[in-house]
Amino acid sequence: MSQQALRQHLISRSLLKLALACLAVYVLTACAPYSNTGSSSAPTAPPFSVTSVDLAVSPDSITGTACGSSITLTYTATFHLPAGTGGGTIQFEYTLNNGRSSTPASVAVNPGQTTATYTFTSSGTLPPDHTYPGVAEVMVTSPNSVQSPQVQPNGSCNAATPFQVTSVDLAVSPASIAGTACGSSVTLTYTATFHIPAGTAGGTIQFEYTLNNGRSSTPASIPVSPGQTTATYTFTSSGTLPPDHTYPGIAEVMVTNPNAVQSPQVQPNGSCGAAAPFQVTGVSMTISPASIAGTTCGTQTTVTYTATFHIAPNGPGGTIQFEYTVNNGRSSTNASLTVAAGQTTATYSFTWAGKLPPDHTYPGNGGMIVNSPNQITSALVAPTGTCS
Repeated sequence: MSQQALRQHLISRSLLKLALACLAVYVLTACAPYSNTGSSSAPTAPPFSVTSVDLAVSPDSITGTACGSSITLTYTATFHLPAGTGGGTIQFEYTLNNGRSSTPASVAVNPGQTTATYTFTSSGTLPPDHTYPGVAEVMVTSPNSVQSPQVQPNGSCNAATPFQVTSVDLAVSPASIAGTACGSSVTLTYTATFHIPAGTAGGTIQFEYTLNNGRSSTPASIPVSPGQTTATYTFTSSGTLPPDHTYPGIAEVMVTNPNAVQSPQVQPNGSCGAAAPFQVTGVSMTISPASIAGTTCGTQTTVTYTATFHIAPNGPGGTIQFEYTVNNGRSSTNASLTVAAGQTTATYSFTWAGKLPPDHTYPGNGGMIVNSPNQITSALVAPTGTCS
């Protein structure tokens, strides 16, 4: 083969190898499987973790509270999490005494939840050495480790004022019995008000009260809460006002514990009046309806007669015996009415019911005759007009 022919053959062979190589690259590239690795792939969820913990306490201050007072503190922990987590459970411990002891707890978190809260409480008595309440803190142990700030109520309790009664007021109701008839029944209500200094730890007041100027007394007690400055106690006395005015007597309250102090002595003002004889001084009559004019005869009607008895003041009370009529005295009905001591008026009602007769005989004149405690007769009354 000539040199020229050999050169042409080698060139043709090289071009063929190059063409086959390009074809192989094209086929591999074109037939390679599609892989979606572009920007449209789903984002990866952030890991479940606690980023921070807040801790608050209520009340946030105990300034001004008396040492010895009972208190309940409420702590609220707020856990913060990244958005978009798959949720999980937060494991943690909390301390109320600066880490000397702790209590384990947990709180569940839903997918996507960004905050979770947990509340715990502590109750106790505020000591004068201010060792309670202590420093509180929350320590997360899972899914990661993070601590809350340390919290504690501001201020401190005040040294308790000694528990004592500084004074006692005593009031009676009614404040006066002037004008009340002797022999009348009365109920008296006494109210004792105990005054205590501010800021004490509280306690129990022991005392006695008398209703007869100390000839006899009754023991009693009343509890007082920490910080309470007044306490009240009520007692009563019931009896009949005697003409010698020995009742009601002088009342007083005597505190025996935590210290000794007495109330002023009190007694209702005035005195009962000498009882007047029990008697009826007059009887007034009214009637309803006051008129039947224009009413059709034969109409069913009810007429009400009302008697008002007038009684002498300061009477001892008793029973009024009487009889009443609705037909001008042609017939009568016996009745009675009880009157309390000192009562000055009493009422009694009776009725006639029927069809208005065309002869106008009913309703008739109505009235009454008092037979006891004395005799007295009322005026007679009847509706005006007649049926038609």
